[in-house]
Amino acid sequence: MGFWLPFWLFITSTVVSVLLQKRPQDAKRAGESDFQVPAAEENRCIPVIFGTVLQKGPNVVWWGNLNARPVKTHAGGFLGIGAKTVITGYRYYASLVMALCQGPIDELVDIIVGDKSLKALPKQRMNRRVARDAVIPNLPEAFTAAGTDFDIWAEKLFGGDAPGEGGISGHLRFYYGSNTQSADATVAAAWGGTGPGWRGLTYCTFDGYLGQSQYIKDWAFVMRRCPTPAGFDPSKANIDGDANPAHMIYEIMTDHTWGLGIPAARFDLATWTAAASTLFSEGFGMSIIIDSDTSADEAIGDILQTIDGTVFTDPSTGLWTIKLARRDYDADTLTEFTEADMLEEPEWTRGLWSETMNEVKVEYCSRAHAFTTRVCQAQETANYQVQGFTASTTLSFPGVSNATLANKIAHRELKTFSYPLAQFKLKLTRKAYSLRPGSVFKLSWAPPSGTVFSGMVLRVKTIRYGALEAGQIEVEAVEDIFNVASTAYGGPGGTGWENPISAPAVASASALFEVPYHLVGEKRYVM
Repeated sequence: MGFWLPFWLFITSTVVSVLLQKRPQDAKRAGESDFQVPAAEENRCIPVIFGTVLQKGPNVVWWGNLNARPVKTHAGGFLGIGAKTVITGYRYYASLVMALCQGPIDELVDIIVGDKSLKALPKQRMNRRVARDAVIPNLPEAFTAAGTDFDIWAEKLFGGDAPGEGGISGHLRFYYGSNTQSADATVAAAWGGTGPGWRGLTYCTFDGYLGQSQYIKDWAFVMRRCPTPAGFDPSKANIDGDANPAHMIYEIMTDHTWGLGIPAARFDLATWTAAASTLFSEGFGMSIIIDSDTSADEAIGDILQTIDGTVFTDPSTGLWTIKLARRDYDADTLTEFTEADMLEEPEWTRGLWSETMNEVKVEYCSRAHAFTTRVCQAQETANYQVQGFTASTTLSFPGVSNATLANKIAHRELKTFSYPLAQFKLKLTRKAYSLRPGSVFKLSWAPPSGTVFSGMVLRVKTIRYGALEAGQIEVEAVEDIFNVASTAYGGPGGTGWENPISAPAVASASALFEVPYHLVGEKRYVM
């Protein structure tokens, strides 16, 4: 009895304590008013995408069908005695309708929920009893009027039932934005049986499990769109996943839904297709998303700055023309202008070495690094030796998606920033009628004073043709960086200046008088 009595007293007290302990509180179920859903704005712009982009924060135009299922566990008790069932949380199910961008797009590349890439997760068989951490199958590249359906099973994506926030699983239907797509069943049900097809809009619907938190994770979509306008070569539209910039500008100018709507007949198509071929051969693609109110001029200007080009209306044809600044000319065959072609003496300046840069950094959006901002740089050691210190500037090119192209642009910009290029303002005769923005020509000029220029290649920045009867064309031009080394300079010419100071001449008349007293004091002199 010495051992068993204390033992049974301990067992009895433990069981009584367990039976009398306070029941754990069940988790509270969240209602619709408690949920935080991703962005939903009525007046939000519909984005336009080019190339391969990551679109964050889709516009959730509708959500509902909220349902919750409790997550239960057994808590307390002793050896199975007195254990209680406790609700530790809820698995929330709902429907989402997310508007994405102008369509049609070419390909859905990936879906990112929270910070988790669904495509990067290992593939599993789509069998609920086998695995609940399976993910989407290979994303389809073709779209149909009825939408593209696939299942997502990633119920442990955010940690599972405990201790994480669950995951996602359900059915997703993706619409690529065709002009024939039909109404979605989820949308139709929300509209009372009928609904819009939202033709021309890329969007998707999701029905299923969204996790255990009332804060719905942010969704993001990686999509690709490389347009081929009518008359262009479709094989040059996709440049390693980026869009051809010539196609991009052309579409912005001609699209009748969101662009300027300029008729195609007003374009010099030959110059546009030639530019597209050049950009394709250079591997010069771009990926951008236009998701805010902006002017077409601003969007086109950003693209032209990246590719180093210009767009203008040719006065001889009245057609929109594109010109890339490239070394695509033979300097020996360029039109040359001399003093005989100038109506006034030119104005010209050359920057100081202290105004130049010997280091250029380029910021770009790296697709290989999850669409984060990266930096590459180029340096000019000769300029550094001239200045004796690092003079750096940083340029942003968000439409560039890879380090190879960013490096090319950095070296291109360094050429311009590291040398003090000459700037000219010229008033020329009608001989300059054939010049256009971006054109190159030669200048040979011997000013009355200063350096003599022989065969300097200049590139037109702006040009004003003036009135027909005036016979005067005003040109602003800059020394072309591609031909700086070929320019010949002569020695300074005479200035025409004469020294006005000469030896004293003999006076033509003279007079003798006494020097004033206050100048000489006590002594007396005569002059």
